[in-house]
Amino acid sequence: MGMNKSAKLRSLAARLRRLPKPQAPVGLKAKLLADIPAIHAPAPSVERLPWRRIAAGLAAACLLMVAMLNGRAPTKPTAAPEMSMQEIRQAIDREGSAARLLASANILASQPGGQRDAAEIQRYVARTYANTQAVKTMNRTNSLN
Repeated sequence: MGMNKSAKLRSLAARLRRLPKPQAPVGLKAKLLADIPAIHAPAPSVERLPWRRIAAGLAAACLLMVAMLNGRAPTKPTAAPEMSMQEIRQAIDREGSAARLLASANILASQPGGQRDAAEIQRYVARTYANTQAVKTMNRTNSLN
């Protein structure tokens, strides 16, 4: 009996699918759209837009800063003291030594158990080569971490 009921339902569904689709009444879409109320946005007023006052204040502050900076006499960068060729070679060697030692410390720090020895090398380099660019970079990098 269950199969018979199932077959009847399939037959009924097939007959319903063959029926012509109903047509919407003429003008229904236009009537529905006309029934939607129009929304009118209120005109912006100065009280509702405080950002205008803020923007004006920021613009005035920027103009004031530009005027102040233009009135200052430009400062000239201080020139580095002249060095002899021997002093230049020594400075380059010093920078190179500091950079090589710090690179070695970084490699050592990446190895298991090497962090303590790497930290000792970094402390040595910081004391011995204090004014080098390598130590300044190391200090800047360590302060970021």
